[in-house]
Amino acid sequence: MMPNDVRDVLDTLTLLVDGVGYAILFYTVIRYVFRFALLEVDRLRGWKAMHRHRELRVDLLNHMVLGLDFIIIGDVILAGTTQTRESLIRLVLVTGVRAAFALFIYLEMREIRRETVEDRDRR
Repeated sequence: MMPNDVRDVLDTLTLLVDGVGYAILFYTVIRYVFRFALLEVDRLRGWKAMHRHRELRVDLLNHMVLGLDFIIIGDVILAGTTQTRESLIRLVLVTGVRAAFALFIYLEMREIRRETVEDRDRR
């Protein structure tokens, strides 16, 4: 059994780390929407924006992975305070889904970067 003081500190740390992760995700969404709107205005003016759109997507995905990493770290800290087998299993499943999501985002980023390099090589 863990003393209540330690559990309280870990719970607070979990909330703090999760809060940082969610703040990063919130900031990312706001920033992406704003930059995407500017990009669409440029596209409507007839400017070529495909390369800038790829850069924007990579930036979005980078920030998403960073936010998810913080949230996963919060889940790992929370695992130290978990009391029952059911709650631990639930936590492992949620963390696994988040980690899989982060992996798929990383793979998407890698594909976008590969396409960018191929486009550059064709020129």
